Amino acid sequence: ELKPLIEAIPRRLIVEGAAVLVVAGWAATAGVPAYSANRQQQWTLQYVAEQGRAANWSIVNDRAPLPSQVKQLRGWKLGKLPIGERLRWIAPAPPVEGLTFARVDRVAEARQNNRRLISLRLTSNGADTVTLLFDKKVPVVALGTPGQLRRFDQGAGPGLSTLSCTGRSCDGAVFQMLVATRDPVPVQLLATRWALPPEAGQLKAAQPPFAQAQYLPDATITLARQRI
Repeated sequence: ELKPLIEAIPRRLIVEGAAVLVVAGWAATAGVPAYSANRQQQWTLQYVAEQGRAANWSIVNDRAPLPSQVKQLRGWKLGKLPIGERLRWIAPAPPVEGLTFARVDRVAEARQNNRRLISLRLTSNGADTVTLLFDKKVPVVALGTPGQLRRFDQGAGPGLSTLSCTGRSCDGAVFQMLVATRDPVPVQLLATRWALPPEAGQLKAAQPPFAQAQYLPDATITLARQRI
């Protein structure tokens, strides 16, 4: 029954009416604040220290512009850190007294042909979680705990091999790795403590009111490198 009435309306009026509705929708969206108490901005602050190099502050906020009260505290730039591929805001950070790094110590090794089964004891030095990362070129055959080694699919192609441990029991825990080489292999130890050093106080005070850490809390992250 409405079809004849609709067809009688000039096309120009229909187009103009649709445009008014679209503009009204845009105006309503633009009038809503970007962030509010119910819609918090992602904002994760990290202190990142790589052994032998200068430390950095890291802010993960989906690359949104930093507020002026944060910008004026440090020289920020978008970039990447060796803790992941995600773009983040980075700025130089001061050294933290007493900062420690995770490490592994070789406690046993068995060799057969060109393979080595290595037992490693982990020292977390207060970290809540520690991840061992092996480069794509390292021929890791299996990783795990004694008697529970998990073999990697050799047909899956090159990829980063990792082993992670979380909790207090990680400190002093023994892990094993089977590698298809008799040569020493490089390993990176990424250790995370879910807390910031006191030096982060000024940055935390400048954090926007409607911003908070999401998915992961603020953290102190250290990166150490060894050869095993």
